[in-house]
Amino acid sequence: GGISVYSHRGFLRGRVRVTEEEGGVKGLVKSQGNSVLFYSTGSFGHFSVNNVDLLYPPCPGPSSPIFHAAVDVSYSASRAILALEDGDVVVVNTARGKSRACDLALKFPHVSALPLRLHGFLDYIVGVPEPLPGLGLEGDDIADLFFFNLAAMDAGYGIAPSR
Repeated sequence: GGISVYSHRGFLRGRVRVTEEEGGVKGLVKSQGNSVLFYSTGSFGHFSVNNVDLLYPPCPGPSSPIFHAAVDVSYSASRAILALEDGDVVVVNTARGKSRACDLALKFPHVSALPLRLHGFLDYIVGVPEPLPGLGLEGDDIADLFFFNLAAMDAGYGIAPSR
């Protein structure tokens, strides 16, 4: 699992192996400045396009494989939102002050049995259910959108008594 960087003229600037996992890098997400968040099934991290290198060693993912990822732009891209194959969505802090971290910050309520493709929208993360290949659900119409309110979760969603 490597990431290659090319110049605007098409010349290879460099290639860096970022994971040894089978299947390699599953995706890249634009992060702050000239960095990208990469993810594989079992890890994720930030890659500097300017330096053609990892900013920090990759963080190990949660116990379930990572399906998709997004960046919380309201936190200077220091939080990664991970959609897992079991339908869970978790938020991981990748910085603690000026030092590197891989701390699980919060887990959203489980709302889907299908994994979600994530998209950032203002202070929300939008989740679109997407069936895994081989489950026989590829042709089914799925008309769900899930909006995860990051500000509400940061304020302590679920800590007040029910009304």
